[in-house]
Amino acid sequence: MLRLTLRGLAAHRLRFLLTGFSVVLGVAFVSGTLILTDTMDRAFTRMFEGMDADIAAVVRPQQEFAQGFAAGGEAGTATLLPDDLAGDLAEVEEIQAVYPMAEGTAAVLGPDGEEIGGQGPPQIGTTWHDRPGSGSGIVAGRGPRGGGEFVLDQGSARAAGLSVGDSVTVRAGGEDRDMTLVGVFRSGQLGSTAGSTVAAFDLPTAQRLLLGDPDRVNAYYLDGVPGKSQWQIADAAAPLLEPGMESLPMDIVRDEQLGPMREALDYFGVFLLTFAGIGLFVGSFLIFNTFAMLVAQRGRELALLRAIGAGQEQVRGAITGEALGVGLVGSGLGLAAGVGLAWSMLAAVEALGIDLPDTGLRVTPLTVAAAFLVGTGVTVLAAYVPIRRGTRVPPVAAMRDDAGSAVAPSTGWGRAAAGLLALPGGAALLWAGVRAPSAEAAPWLVGFGAGVGFLAVALLMPHVSRPLIALMAAPFPAVFRVAGRLGRDNAVRSPRRTAATATALMIGLGLVAAIATLSASASRSVDVEIDRALGADYIVTTDGPTETVSADALDRLREVDGVDTVVPMRIGQAQVDGELAFTVSAAPAGLERTVGMEVVRGAAQFDGEGFMVAESVADRRGWRVGREVSFVFPDGGEADLELQGVYSASQAMRSDYLVSPAAYRAHFPQDLTLSVYLTADHASPRVRGAVDTALADHPALEVMDRGELKERNRENLALLTNTIYAMLLLSIVIAGLGIINTLALATAERVREIGLLRAVGLSRVQLRRMIRLEAVVIALLGAVVGVVLGLVFAWALQQVLAERGVTVLDVPAGQLVGLLGVAVVIGVLAALWPAWRASRLDILRAIAAE
Repeated sequence: MLRLTLRGLAAHRLRFLLTGFSVVLGVAFVSGTLILTDTMDRAFTRMFEGMDADIAAVVRPQQEFAQGFAAGGEAGTATLLPDDLAGDLAEVEEIQAVYPMAEGTAAVLGPDGEEIGGQGPPQIGTTWHDRPGSGSGIVAGRGPRGGGEFVLDQGSARAAGLSVGDSVTVRAGGEDRDMTLVGVFRSGQLGSTAGSTVAAFDLPTAQRLLLGDPDRVNAYYLDGVPGKSQWQIADAAAPLLEPGMESLPMDIVRDEQLGPMREALDYFGVFLLTFAGIGLFVGSFLIFNTFAMLVAQRGRELALLRAIGAGQEQVRGAITGEALGVGLVGSGLGLAAGVGLAWSMLAAVEALGIDLPDTGLRVTPLTVAAAFLVGTGVTVLAAYVPIRRGTRVPPVAAMRDDAGSAVAPSTGWGRAAAGLLALPGGAALLWAGVRAPSAEAAPWLVGFGAGVGFLAVALLMPHVSRPLIALMAAPFPAVFRVAGRLGRDNAVRSPRRTAATATALMIGLGLVAAIATLSASASRSVDVEIDRALGADYIVTTDGPTETVSADALDRLREVDGVDTVVPMRIGQAQVDGELAFTVSAAPAGLERTVGMEVVRGAAQFDGEGFMVAESVADRRGWRVGREVSFVFPDGGEADLELQGVYSASQAMRSDYLVSPAAYRAHFPQDLTLSVYLTADHASPRVRGAVDTALADHPALEVMDRGELKERNRENLALLTNTIYAMLLLSIVIAGLGIINTLALATAERVREIGLLRAVGLSRVQLRRMIRLEAVVIALLGAVVGVVLGLVFAWALQQVLAERGVTVLDVPAGQLVGLLGVAVVIGVLAALWPAWRASRLDILRAIAAE
């Protein structure tokens, strides 16, 4: 039977080619994702090897959690340490050296006037110390020795074409300064900063530029005496620390630095693996169809094997062996393709400015096992049902002239019953999510319901394909005459085959339709909200999440002639009654004018330290005005703040918690102003020009009017949407392969029929047109059903996301019609090779074929 399996693979190698190719694509995506994430994880780990190798412990401000996204900038004194602590630490017996560190954000402008690295990786400013064991060393020039000097990491200097002695513009503290590049340094053993720009200054310069305070530092790095562990050094420093400070071993600090990177890699891997799973699921329909048709076509061959003594299990094992062979070969090739895909994705990551150290691709045994398990598992499972059904036919029945129909019944009422049960189940899950949009499980209910709905429709597709095809292909006979009628009839000849082929395309295009609709709805919702609630004429934002609007910039905006209101929006995180929450701080009167906030209960203004909450939060938590609520702030400080008001907020408000300016100044360690809202007496080009002029010395800030804000939102959505489209392209390509495979096998089934059609006068052109129209009908069936299901899925998600800002359902009719056009193109392209192959058949040999 092993010999029979190998001969079966060899005899049908062309028919297995496209099936195997779908396995190759799916496995390549899975293995490529695993290789990429493993390689990036090793690169990030190796990047930190040797860096700060001489440091045993770190003294820093105690922080329960991050206040926001910013680092550096105009930090409040509560987040900094006094620089006179260095002398006390140096007197500790276990400590042999103390290095004060002032750190923040510093962008370096290249010769073209643009920031090195752009808006990608972080732009870091730090303090340079000549530490022989630090792992970072000067490779050209020397270290900085004054206020006008700095050193730059080797990768950034090379990328920008900068050399020692060049005069370079450095952007720090919201201002541009001309400084001299006096040195280039190599960071760590591998000399990589992952695309980050690292500019280092001497301590007084770093304190002044990065912190705005010459008497404070961010942290102290401690070099311990030989023979002492990191914990011993940290414990030795602890008695000198005041409340709000902590000393930690360097290994723990380094793990904290790596933690967010690894978490981001995990999310990235899950994102890619999700689309790989979709591609494999779509590919399973191709595999199912291929083996169903091959078993049907080989019904007489299998019956003869049974007649000469082969058992049912032996025959079933032989064909399952063919599926296993396809899976093994496809998995091996997919793993090899995955290596190439991972290399390509790494190149794309580097093109985005994230220059990872070259550690080589990491192919682990787990990745190899996963590739073969996924590839062979999906292939064998998808082929099991048609193999089992085909080998259950009695030998005598299989040797009849109508063996094909005996092996492959047309529809299957068991599947229909399962579909009829699953369809209302999926609808119930969707409705449950729509009815409780505020519940955390609502998006999952909708997603799971959509999945059940897609599966139910796939099961029902053989029964609905006939009337749908009759409707869609009704014009074909009138337009294409004989070829149109034959193409339409061929498409409904085997409903199960047609349904399986169309279902593969239905899934891919259905998800594309859902994403397109959801993206259009989100964009339209933001536009409507801006027009409805945003009273600000201009919005000033930082050019990155690590920047903050300085006090000087705010003063200049207040002095602009024509600007009526200036409302800085400060941000922070806090634990509110045990629940971590994102908060903003501003005067309520300014928010009412600029972002549509309306106080519905309580005072319209703050009285000292207090807070307000959105109406939905007050109702959910049962809070009334006057209640004292416990707050825990980022530095660990605690306070009970009075609830002084309840407001109804627009999406522009950005938070359900509004902290009074007095409470913000008293309890939040940093002043993080990420945006400023401006209203003008009469918005005009003159006022806009005056605002731009006022901020000319603050190039890190960007000014937008309402129209520009809308356009920025559309650009951001388009980037995300196009990324998802690219991921879904895999499933659409596999679906196209399924159409090619189905038509090729169907043509092989109908050799005699094709010969007879040619004998009675059907031309080669008409024959090719007939096959193309059959492919177009199948593709349109999948596209139409997919678009309808995608619209239902998008509607349910929009309802769930209405409370999160997606308040308008916008159906992009043009894009959806375009999807139908894409389906037609896929059908035409998929039919090219099968149609050409059928038209080249010899008429007499075709008529004589069995």
